[in-house]
Amino acid sequence: MRHQPTEEGFVMRVIVVGAGSGGATFAGRLAQDRRHEVVLVEAGPDFGRFDAHGWPFELLDSRRIPTTHDWGLENQDPGSPRSYRLERARVMGGCSSHNGCAAVRGIRSDFEKWSEAGGVDFWNPDEFLEDFAAVDRALNVRTLPFEEFSPYQQDFYHAARAAGIPHSDDINDIDEGVGVSICPMNKKGGIRWNAAFGFVDPVRGQDNFSVEANFEVAELLLDGRRAVGVRGFRRGEPHELRGDYVVLASGAYGSPMLLLRSGIGDPATLGEAGIELRHALPGVGRNLQDHPAMALTYRAQGRLIGRTQAHEQLRLNYDEGTIVKVRSPFAQNPFDMHIFSVGGRTPDLQDWYWQVYVGLLNPRSRGQVRPVRKDGSLHFAIEHSHVTDLEEIDLQALAWGVAEARRIMSHAPVADELEEIVPGVGMGDDKVRDWIRASHQHYYHPASTCSIGRDPAAGAVVDGHGRVHGLDGLMVADASIMPFVTTANTNLPTAALGHRLARKFDAIQEIARD
Repeated sequence: MRHQPTEEGFVMRVIVVGAGSGGATFAGRLAQDRRHEVVLVEAGPDFGRFDAHGWPFELLDSRRIPTTHDWGLENQDPGSPRSYRLERARVMGGCSSHNGCAAVRGIRSDFEKWSEAGGVDFWNPDEFLEDFAAVDRALNVRTLPFEEFSPYQQDFYHAARAAGIPHSDDINDIDEGVGVSICPMNKKGGIRWNAAFGFVDPVRGQDNFSVEANFEVAELLLDGRRAVGVRGFRRGEPHELRGDYVVLASGAYGSPMLLLRSGIGDPATLGEAGIELRHALPGVGRNLQDHPAMALTYRAQGRLIGRTQAHEQLRLNYDEGTIVKVRSPFAQNPFDMHIFSVGGRTPDLQDWYWQVYVGLLNPRSRGQVRPVRKDGSLHFAIEHSHVTDLEEIDLQALAWGVAEARRIMSHAPVADELEEIVPGVGMGDDKVRDWIRASHQHYYHPASTCSIGRDPAAGAVVDGHGRVHGLDGLMVADASIMPFVTTANTNLPTAALGHRLARKFDAIQEIARD
């Protein structure tokens, strides 16, 4: 279908559903070119431009992760009585308005695998670096001076070096392996600089760009095999938008949920949930990946609290900052694990906490997002199914990572300041695996539920350019299209893929016409 300019002079009206790291970046970048009318839809509130001073303080304060404007999602694996929160932000900027601001890219093989899966060279790492560079500029990504970070972050860095971990010259060098560094952050003067500030604010006021906030999309509008709009509720009232092209960017949970609600997915799964099949695509909601993580908790024994209080008098105390990249015996990449320190004042500011996280970056286990009919209503089960791979490689790798974290923490200066209380110094290596099974959590990086691939029958949902297989006028531009989750935090890669898909949008349309 060849689109002619509208009466306003735009080639297409593009509806972007979801204003998170992928969606806000995609919409803002596409609107920059002024060829298309872009409508950005967000289920949560939009507090306007940063310089309008309407944003709540907790969403701006980069010292700690906020808890407001959350979707309230939970993970519960089949056959397990345990559930835990899956923090996702329902607000302009999405999880870029909620995160710890670690701005990390991943490694070369991540993006080579994306291209290989899609059968195109679209994600060529050397070209993709142009998009990362653009995102860095827009999100104010920079590495702060070492002395800006809290005594705990500095001590953890020195302990890792004492444990033999080399210094990382550039943690965002996609060819670098094991190392420790204060990681780059998307902060500006203590402000969490989210994707809305970086990409939406520059195009607000343009005649080709608008925001539809507080609009929760319930389903896609289809005309045969073409997406022609979205329908849902805005502030509780029925509402729909129509356009020439729809881009889903509701995240690794939200994008498959929207496809499934619209009758796009596995016929058997949809039938069990009482959803009418509109388009068979078995991979929707499958292949869910995140980085399973463990949290070791400590009690301050020495001067750490006093040093931190003194530091607070001079500088902001960030909860996060230092990341160690390590390689387990099970790794297939230059490194496969993050060990990082988190600590400072508790959210109520009345106490202190000190933790070390171990995150496995290349998990073998796979989960799913699936629709279920319960008490006559449609719900969605989110099942990460961490550490369930049959060979138990994920479990063994995490156990190795816990031992490595303990080894780092056995070195000065942290060894002189902190005492392990969870899982506890009395827990030997023989019991750690049971603790991992019972206490694992997520690293806030869900991905891969609308995966890139060539064969829909084999589970691919989108092609190598993000277009939904078998449907016209429909693209996905968020972490759900990653066939493999990145060997890093996902905020920066998600923004970069949104940027690339928008920057190449017209070229992608030409490919579709050929």
